[in-house]
Amino acid sequence: MTKLLQIALPLMLHFDKEIEAFLEAKDRIEILSDSYGVPTEVGAFLPFLPGHSIKSENFEKQLENERKYGIPIRLVETCIQRNNSLAYVPSDPTYNSEKPSDLGRTIDHVARLRDLDPNPRENLVVAPHVGVIVPHDLKEGDFSIPGFYSVPDFVKMRDKIIDTAESRFAGLQELGIQKGLTLAIENAYLAVVQDSSFWQTGNRTEDMDKYKMHYEVLNDLPNLSKISRGNLVLDLAHLVAMEEIPNAFSRNNFSPDNLFATMGISSWDEYEKRVGMQEEYMAQARAVHISQVEGIGVRLPANSEPAQHWGGGKTLQGLIPKERFVDVLKESQRRNLPVSLELDYSFKPFTYKEADDLLEPILKIYDDF
Repeated sequence: MTKLLQIALPLMLHFDKEIEAFLEAKDRIEILSDSYGVPTEVGAFLPFLPGHSIKSENFEKQLENERKYGIPIRLVETCIQRNNSLAYVPSDPTYNSEKPSDLGRTIDHVARLRDLDPNPRENLVVAPHVGVIVPHDLKEGDFSIPGFYSVPDFVKMRDKIIDTAESRFAGLQELGIQKGLTLAIENAYLAVVQDSSFWQTGNRTEDMDKYKMHYEVLNDLPNLSKISRGNLVLDLAHLVAMEEIPNAFSRNNFSPDNLFATMGISSWDEYEKRVGMQEEYMAQARAVHISQVEGIGVRLPANSEPAQHWGGGKTLQGLIPKERFVDVLKESQRRNLPVSLELDYSFKPFTYKEADDLLEPILKIYDDF
């Protein structure tokens, strides 16, 4: 019997209108996929970010809506970065007791939601990020932002931060096991041009001074494998962007010295080996995210100068060919891995049409490989 392709659409479960759009898109995408001979089941990907998604009142609304609608929950991403870094513990110099981690209570909440799912997925995957951020220009000794370190401070503390992240993940993994959940770490960018406050505020800004180079450290494959104990969520767009970093730095005459320092390497050859191959990520994958990507810019204003240099503003050509998507989807289907379509959806109106636009060209060539 042919296994179903498990597609997950991102859903804010506390927003009623998103649920309505999700249910319509679920039916539409399953019919679309079936028309191309690819049997598909569409469920929900619950991202607990930005910050409003983890407010207590919204947790209660999510539980209320899951009781009402019985949404099929197929994949979860926790809040990420800052106080939700895996290295954020009381002994860390960036720790602020007034800003506790949300990871434990989010895992508890996900288990409650899963228990309300009429057909729960066994060992539902819940994915944090490593979440340690090193801004390119942060001054040494500045520990004022949870989970943020200057380049020299991170270099001095790297081994301790790795050990802390590994220990913290092990504790969260044990909590997940107790509740029948699978904890896996999503790979992120090793270098990214972004507004680093977005996932806390959810607000896009036109202030170009806020878009800066950041190193999302420890996202090379050896460190990810070590910290996660071989449990990953492969974000294909993040991996492809990391493959593009040498070209992007060269094209923009941007020095790799700080990137190399955070990784403890001295050449692009070493960089390529540390990034690793798609097959190595897939071998450890418990779930997958797919989307198109232009480069290492994230949510940059369209056609802005930074977007033209770094991508991320729907300005440059996408880097991922349809054939690579097919390869990932087929392996995911074979192994029954949920695949989230983590796209930049429009809310005017919110219909998930972008999911159809990504999927249909892939489905057209699905049986050609």
